[in-house]
Amino acid sequence: FKKDEGIKSLEANLPQEVSENFYAVNTGIPSEATGEMVSFVRNQILNSKKKKEEIKKIFNEQELLVRSLIPALEQSSHEDIIRIIRNGEKNLEKLGVVSPFVQKIIRDIEETGGAAKICGGGGKTKSTGIILIYHTDLRTLRKMLKSHQFVTLGVEGLRKE
Repeated sequence: FKKDEGIKSLEANLPQEVSENFYAVNTGIPSEATGEMVSFVRNQILNSKKKKEEIKKIFNEQELLVRSLIPALEQSSHEDIIRIIRNGEKNLEKLGVVSPFVQKIIRDIEETGGAAKICGGGGKTKSTGIILIYHTDLRTLRKMLKSHQFVTLGVEGLRKE
């Protein structure tokens, strides 16, 4: 999405060997609304010229990561997919929109060989909503998520109980 261009659909056909490695986990409803998180980032930009430049750099890097993700997905390049998602998540953490609670879950996913990033506006205190996960070993992923008290709900994904 670009403000002056609107929403564009992604023209990509994901190979099954890629699409079957995506999972979603619901960390719970964030305490902060999306609008609050947008204001939080906006205020960082408005209050500091240095921070404004840092955030501009992050946004530009995010765009490059998204553009490089499509070919990685189409070519089933698992290593590149993982690297891109991890880098994108680290940028979101630099923006301050990922709580320490969710960062811990994401680090644990990474330690088991996967990658994860928040979706939506994020959250600063605890839950951030949905985490998108890419992992090539479902058994290992499930075991790790179980250690965080997430349970499998079939097609709905995973939810903390």
